[in-house]
Amino acid sequence: MAEVFCACIISNLEGMHTGGLPIEGELSSTLEALDKRTRRLETSSRITPPPPMLETSWDSLTWRVCRLARRSSGNTLRRSPPLQSVASLPLLRSVIASLNGQSRFDWPEKEDLEEAEVLRKAGQWLCRYAGQRGFQIKNPTFELGPVCSLAMDLSLESEAGFPWRPMGPMGPMPHPPPPPFMRKACCGCCSCSCHKDSSEDSIRSGRRCNAFFGWFKKLAFWRKKRVADDASSTSGTIVSD
Repeated sequence: MAEVFCACIISNLEGMHTGGLPIEGELSSTLEALDKRTRRLETSSRITPPPPMLETSWDSLTWRVCRLARRSSGNTLRRSPPLQSVASLPLLRSVIASLNGQSRFDWPEKEDLEEAEVLRKAGQWLCRYAGQRGFQIKNPTFELGPVCSLAMDLSLESEAGFPWRPMGPMGPMPHPPPPPFMRKACCGCCSCSCHKDSSEDSIRSGRRCNAFFGWFKKLAFWRKKRVADDASSTSGTIVSD
């Protein structure tokens, strides 16, 4: 039905544009009222509205509302199980009372007010509340079951302070991880595999040092012997003279 579609989508768009758009408290769904509300949305969105002298019809209004909806984007509301079998006006009233929006929904005080009229106003208010929260309504309706489900989904969404995640079965507490292994500093007194490389390096270094000093000792001994031979030959020469 064009009235239901236009009223819900317009209310949702009004909620999204609440920051710079004056919103009327009355949620009328007549053709004249919805045309006036649509013109405000078109002006705020910088969309050229139709000339005022043209006669407004439900078909033309539906086309204009769809044009506005295409220019707006919102998040998808997570859905809870449908409440079709348990939906009632008292349940709807209690759930709406739990919502804290920028405006409160004034529940009709007249007990003889028809259910359809209550759902028409409550449905538009919920669509506007969803727009204020950044959610886009894609399946507009004024039926009791879907309206109750929409109110429940918005209530659960506003209650959650963080995204809900499924929890697995509780099991035993895990053991804490063992402390990191600290390797003891090498003392040089063992021949284990972790010290094998350093031991072999020290042995090779010692062998090179012994070879060098052995060669140096031989060289020094040769020089000492040569000096002694020179001294004995010199003394022998002086005696002969």
